[in-house]
Amino acid sequence: MNDVLTVSHLTKRYGRVHALRDLTLTVGRGQIYGFLGPNGAGKTTAIRAMLGLTRPNSGTVRLFGEPLHRAALARVGALVEAPSAYPHLTGRENLEVTRRLRGADARELPEVLALVGLTDAADRPVRGYSLGMRGRLSIAAALLGRPEFLLLDEPTNGLDPQGIREVRDLIRALPERGLTVMLSSHLLAEIEQVATHVGIVADGTTRFEGTLADLRAQAHPELRVTTDQPSEAAVHLAQLGHAARVDGADVVLPDPRVSADVNEALVRAGHRVSRLAATTHTLEELFLNLVRAPEARAC
Repeated sequence: MNDVLTVSHLTKRYGRVHALRDLTLTVGRGQIYGFLGPNGAGKTTAIRAMLGLTRPNSGTVRLFGEPLHRAALARVGALVEAPSAYPHLTGRENLEVTRRLRGADARELPEVLALVGLTDAADRPVRGYSLGMRGRLSIAAALLGRPEFLLLDEPTNGLDPQGIREVRDLIRALPERGLTVMLSSHLLAEIEQVATHVGIVADGTTRFEGTLADLRAQAHPELRVTTDQPSEAAVHLAQLGHAARVDGADVVLPDPRVSADVNEALVRAGHRVSRLAATTHTLEELFLNLVRAPEARAC
């Protein structure tokens, strides 16, 4: 079975409010899956449902091809919402508390400390840790029990740039040890630097799922023409058979290859053309377009 997580048509309501609406996604073995969406999109509710912490109104969650049950969940490590540690205890002592609660083998402590790069700081009180070190300690706790699937909810939230880099580098290395990772974020730039696959969610429903290359493939090039009378120019081009629309001072056409013909047609008609440029949407523009309400999305 190559799918570690399969979420099918998940719906969760709180009174009249829909936190999740028919959410569907799949995480394959060995992936770093970025679960991306704006704040309030339903990411944390979805993650809680994936871990059996909240019961959906409808839909199913399957882990390793099996229904959600204790044996399947034992193969999952998770970091949900704001992690905390006892500041007066050392890093090792904090992990020992988690190890006992999970019933993990004591021999795992030095393993996870080494994996997250905290061996040298293991016996220092956590109050003296940097934000990045605390983030790595939280991931170390999630790794106890030797999980096959790691589910991280906003693991870089609140970290400084150095801490974000430390956690990012750690996450990148986890698939080399046989782990599959799913991490949520509202920051496209963060997901773009670490994920192999991405699922974009907004208003509790999946808007996109695939690789980053799949997402970039949706960035169709356009021709933007800046002219003194864009509305009149768009009408003229439409009469000549071009699919033209107005965007501010520009006329936008879907095919940059017609630039010479468009320029000639507009000049012959008396329009002053100051710029022609082939443009492609950035990933940020694609993301923002996907998470807009359907009626507000760009064509």
